[in-house]
Amino acid sequence: MRACRGRAQPGVRGVTLVEWLTVVAVMAVGWAVAAPHLKHWRQDWALTQATNGWLALLHRARVDAIASGRPVMLCATSPISAPCAPGTSWNHGYTLFVDTNRNGWLDPADVVLWQGSLPGRVRLSGNTPVSRYARYHPDGQPRLTSGAFQAGTFTLCIAGETDPRYFRHIVMSAPGRVRIERPTTAQPACQ
Repeated sequence: MRACRGRAQPGVRGVTLVEWLTVVAVMAVGWAVAAPHLKHWRQDWALTQATNGWLALLHRARVDAIASGRPVMLCATSPISAPCAPGTSWNHGYTLFVDTNRNGWLDPADVVLWQGSLPGRVRLSGNTPVSRYARYHPDGQPRLTSGAFQAGTFTLCIAGETDPRYFRHIVMSAPGRVRIERPTTAQPACQ
């Protein structure tokens, strides 16, 4: 065996330390430029998924109310009180159920269709008419438990953000249709 000292074999070339450091420096600059965009993409994806999921639940509530001939409720839940109770928050979770006895509360006789919660930093709130529940009547229209029409706006957002790209409004109209709106101005900090 013959050791090769100081000479490279023909056609074989190694990588120098300077070349490795150059590659690492270029990669570091690339990650520094890309990181903020990745954060935005990840948060936008989470918000889009939550918005689509919430929209699907509202559509399902409406369709199930029409199909069953009974009111269907989507209620905020709380770890310390019953679903739909005053003081409950959408951020703790939600329950979709057929209100078989039409009393506006989840009872043992009611049929639970779905239970869930929001992912990660996504938060949900509703203005006064939809602050703790959305209730669809068998005719497909949203109505309060008192029988009055129910229309309101749900706000989905990323916790701590004020940038409008991290907010979505889901508007529920009196006839029962829902639509998504994207705000264009800075919003109050998402709680």
